[in-house]
Amino acid sequence: MKISYFSLALIVIVFLINSSFCATYAGKSSSEQSSSGSASSDPAGCVYTVNHKKLNISSIPTLTFVDKVNNTGYTLSVCAPLGPKQPCGQMSSDVFSCITKNYNATKSNLNGGSAPEALETVKGYDLSVKYAGGASCNMIKIYSTVNFQCGKTNAISSVTAGAWRAIGGEGCFGQYVYVVDSPLFCAPKSGLTGGDIFLIIFFCTFGAYFIFGAIFLAIRGNRGADLIPNRGFWASFGSLIKDGACFIKNKITGKSNTTYQQI
Repeated sequence: MKISYFSLALIVIVFLINSSFCATYAGKSSSEQSSSGSASSDPAGCVYTVNHKKLNISSIPTLTFVDKVNNTGYTLSVCAPLGPKQPCGQMSSDVFSCITKNYNATKSNLNGGSAPEALETVKGYDLSVKYAGGASCNMIKIYSTVNFQCGKTNAISSVTAGAWRAIGGEGCFGQYVYVVDSPLFCAPKSGLTGGDIFLIIFFCTFGAYFIFGAIFLAIRGNRGADLIPNRGFWASFGSLIKDGACFIKNKITGKSNTTYQQI
């Protein structure tokens, strides 16, 4: 049997709308997911490529951290060298971090000096950067590794000193590992929520029901409004909802439905 142009157009429109909706939401999670990988640095020392995305860390301010157990204070600038207003006082070279013992600058170690260098990202973090070329510890330059991770605020969450080198009766650490939290490394929420999945299933199933139902009815010779599957049910759907709402209301309020009692 022939299908009218109106019926064919109606089927095509419903099909396109349904297909567009399903494709848009089904591809949501895959488009927002990011792949893991190593980071690379920009010559300026402030822009890094993290998971194939350029990330500028210049918005992270100068950070401080106090180790009360060892009476040690740490000051770190992850992008530009520290200025004169920091605990270590005047410095002769560009320095990215300053370490003070006993909360004063009378005994301090400086590490930094050369341009930051992106490292192979340490597992569990989003970016690892090395700061080297600073003060010497037993003839070896002190360096710091800064591991960045997602955090609600910009802050140093921990500092670990390592590579102890004895010098006479004393000694020094040749390496410091900082863990820095920053919202910059918090990826936007990705993937589909339970509500998204429900909507996809509901609308795709609902759309498929109307599309294939209309095609079936059109083949059987129906036209116009008769292409709506189960047309009688949908015509009375509003009154059914109304009856259900009234029934629930009567149950809550304790009222009886006189129509049901008469029957």
